[in-house]
Amino acid sequence: MVPSRDLAKKVALTKWSEGGVDPCFACGLCTAVCPVHNNVDLSFDPRKLVRMTIMGQKEELLRSELLWLCLLCNSCGYHCPRGVKFSHVVPILREMALQQEYAKASLLKKVGYRYILPSRKRLACASKFIAFYQRNRRLFENLGISRLFPDSVELLAKVLPPVASPPLRERLAERVPAEGKTKYRVAFFLGCADDLIYTDVAKATISLLTSLGCEVLIPKQIQCCGMPFVGYSDMRLAKHMALQNISALEKTGADFIVADCATCSSFLKEYKLLFSDDPSYAHRAAFFASKVRDVTEMLSILSFENGLLGRLRARLVFHDPCHLRKTQRIWREPRELLRKVEGLEVLEAMEPLLCCGGAGTYNVFQYEASMKILEKKLQRLMETKPDLIVTSCPGCITQLKMGIHMKGLPYGVKHVVEVIKESFLEKT
Repeated sequence: MVPSRDLAKKVALTKWSEGGVDPCFACGLCTAVCPVHNNVDLSFDPRKLVRMTIMGQKEELLRSELLWLCLLCNSCGYHCPRGVKFSHVVPILREMALQQEYAKASLLKKVGYRYILPSRKRLACASKFIAFYQRNRRLFENLGISRLFPDSVELLAKVLPPVASPPLRERLAERVPAEGKTKYRVAFFLGCADDLIYTDVAKATISLLTSLGCEVLIPKQIQCCGMPFVGYSDMRLAKHMALQNISALEKTGADFIVADCATCSSFLKEYKLLFSDDPSYAHRAAFFASKVRDVTEMLSILSFENGLLGRLRARLVFHDPCHLRKTQRIWREPRELLRKVEGLEVLEAMEPLLCCGGAGTYNVFQYEASMKILEKKLQRLMETKPDLIVTSCPGCITQLKMGIHMKGLPYGVKHVVEVIKESFLEKT
């Protein structure tokens, strides 16, 4: 029987797949570095899933629960000698599975991804429930209501900072002038996590940028970057969110667009790919993406004059977010920034490319798998005996805090901009 090429052709025709799976020659590197294969389920085999796509085993593939175990961490694509981006292929296969009813999304996912997350207003309203639960957790426990929630939700409520009410965007000016001479006009992409949870990270980013001569513009029309909808496999909705952001941010006429969430900065850069098969928006998206910088890139562009940073005493280890290192190929910049602070000892963990297992809401919907992946990452970080774990993604911060809380470890977790900002304060 001659294998059908229809499935592989469909995948390859979708520009998001970046060429599809045909270049694969089954070397197995993808499987060797896959965090799901190595920590959760040996039957999850990226090489096998790629071969199934090539061989046209459509029904078996699209019905497989394994398809939903993928983190989209790009460990496979980062190491692939043939350039196959399996983490870009998986969302296409998932979308086919949902559309052709080989799989069904849970009610929670449908409500969360189709109704709440696409609207910052509805997201802010939903977050009030989390804030209420955080304030009254003891009462919920005494009444036995806490037992009704999944372990993941209970753990998140314990480790997350108090949810901001009102959201940070409602309290920020749309324009924050530079201190001294203006070097650049920067549009700040205020992500969902910064807006509602890690508001101190956003404030530190804005403060650093203005201190280093940037006029910061913060449009209130910014929506979710769109990456969660790729994970959920709704490419139409991802494009819808992207268009809103392009429209809001291009109006600023900024020199750069900066995000302090590695997932956001990564996906904003991929708007170029998202619209590459749409002649109406391809040029706009490409021009937009060319301006995007992760905050660690932007701070590296700006000069730290001698004596600008104060002294801090700490041993810290940097955790590389997958969407920073494996997608954007950024790893030197955060380390170089931290090493500019006198007194900081920047340690290196073994196997620095290990994923933490957070992956957006993966730690909610695939909680057990997520915690198994986190176990190995935490082990490697703890081996360095740090005072502090530093990273540059709110999702990673949350995931690492979950693991630290579960194990009762004495480590704090901070965003790199918080550490640099603290050094500024020490100097002043």
